[in-house]
Amino acid sequence: MRKPILSLRGLRVCALYCETKDQLALQRQFQRLGVDVAFLTEPIEHIPSSGFDIVMFDSDHAAVVNHGLTLIWPSLPTVAILGSETPSRMKWVLDQNVSGYLRKPVRFEGILSTCVLAIEQFQQQQAFNERIGQLEERVRARKFVISAQLKLMRERNISEFEAYTEMRSVAMRRQITVERLSVELLGAGVDCT
Repeated sequence: MRKPILSLRGLRVCALYCETKDQLALQRQFQRLGVDVAFLTEPIEHIPSSGFDIVMFDSDHAAVVNHGLTLIWPSLPTVAILGSETPSRMKWVLDQNVSGYLRKPVRFEGILSTCVLAIEQFQQQQAFNERIGQLEERVRARKFVISAQLKLMRERNISEFEAYTEMRSVAMRRQITVERLSVELLGAGVDCT
């Protein structure tokens, strides 16, 4: 099990559209924590996708808020700086799949914990999504397992259990999944020995 990141030294933050007082609070606290921060006011289509570890954005800024759209954020932990708590604004922020948030006006306290928790939450979500992708792939490949099993049963006149046991044994020996072996058996006529 990996240890959570509790130090932010060396972290790079991209902060979009921060109000002056919030920018000053962030800048002072990040300087104390050893965090490099870039405050950007470029159009939202130009969010840098590399060179940063966290993206922060002011959820009240007119250039960011577009209640009809879910913006395409880089694959990084994203932190919303919240001011307005109207239902429509909260829904829009939720639709952005943020990893954390800070309340306005931004104060020194809370910045460290928000960044640490946002990074941890983002990494957990990435691992979760990766695992779901692997499981979905296995489910899609399951039909090949059954077909390969039936093929072995017919060709060798063996039981369902024997066919699956043989496939599992070969897959383990070759260090591939049973699903992958099944696709190979059906597609390339690979010998199951």
